[in-house]
Amino acid sequence: MLGIDDEREDATLLGTGFALRLARNLARELGGSLVIEPSILTLRLPAAVNSQVGQAI
Repeated sequence: MLGIDDEREDATLLGTGFALRLARNLARELGGSLVIEPSILTLRLPAAVNSQVGQAI
């Protein structure tokens, strides 16, 4: 799926594959992950703790 834009001859520079690669790389930078499976995308990011607001349960 990450190469989806490469399969078409008229692929745009900023298509679906680019967006997914960008999201995956940003998630990794934040200590998370983007898992791509045939029927589901799972984005996992670490929880943020804000002492003024509190932490979600």
